[in-house]
Amino acid sequence: MVNVVVDPKVGDKLDCPGCGEVLKLDESDGWMNRNGLTCSPTNTTHSAHIRTITPETFGPDRYGVHLYSHEDDWGWTAFGHPHPRRLLAAINREVREMGVGLDLRDAMMGRDIEDGIKRRWAHNFQPGRFDEEFTWDWCYSDTPGAVPITVVNP
Repeated sequence: MVNVVVDPKVGDKLDCPGCGEVLKLDESDGWMNRNGLTCSPTNTTHSAHIRTITPETFGPDRYGVHLYSHEDDWGWTAFGHPHPRRLLAAINREVREMGVGLDLRDAMMGRDIEDGIKRRWAHNFQPGRFDEEFTWDWCYSDTPGAVPITVVNP
């Protein structure tokens, strides 16, 4: 069993799904308890039982926005609810880094992208299947553990 933790901060605590012991997030070593990193009885590390999702999981920082592109279409998913202009700048930078900036410009305008922005909330993050790194369920903003996610589908 793997527990998924979204955007933890140094010092946060949780119960290890492997051994049940209380763990604390250490800045340099990850999840550990007073005995260290080793989980028992499976003789693995505690971090092997915990999938940590941070903004960086969605991609590198581009103007303060962490996003990844959908592989099968012109679309993106971003961690949080960034301002539309900042989101457009991050998408522009990402497509230029990938070498497809001209293709995007030929396919659509900035207004098309901006019109495709949907601000949603997600929870129940789970380790992904197949080539997905993780999955989630959509929810309302007041759902416990809700995380802001922005989807762009022009």
